[in-house]
Amino acid sequence: MVWGCITSHGTGCLHRITGNRNAARLAQIYEESLLGTFDDHWMSTSDVIFQEDNDSKHKSRVAQRWRAENDITRLEWPSISPDLNPIENVWDELDCRVHLRCVQPCTCDQLWAALEEEWNSLDMDYIHALYRSMPVALLPA
Repeated sequence: MVWGCITSHGTGCLHRITGNRNAARLAQIYEESLLGTFDDHWMSTSDVIFQEDNDSKHKSRVAQRWRAENDITRLEWPSISPDLNPIENVWDELDCRVHLRCVQPCTCDQLWAALEEEWNSLDMDYIHALYRSMPVALLPA
């Protein structure tokens, strides 16, 4: 499992998830990789509208408290809705890129290396196109 984020400034951190996938682990990933992404791109948490799906870990009290403590606004959207999160397109793109490689990864470490390489080669035009594809009606006024 991996966690990653994109910003209007480019790709963020890609985080390899090992062990339990629970709310406490998610808060740790936020602390390391989400805040790390903001630092890398010189972004203020108060200027961010964070979008994620409605996974129970994302809606947990632990995650809500972490976001509140770090002044991060979450884009609210209904649980039963089309998946309009642009990161889903990125996951599909990474999957395609890894499957098109001449040599397929055979181990978890090889897969991680391939994912990191492809993640780091994502083009800014691609990221910008994903942001432009977002319906304006979803964004807060």
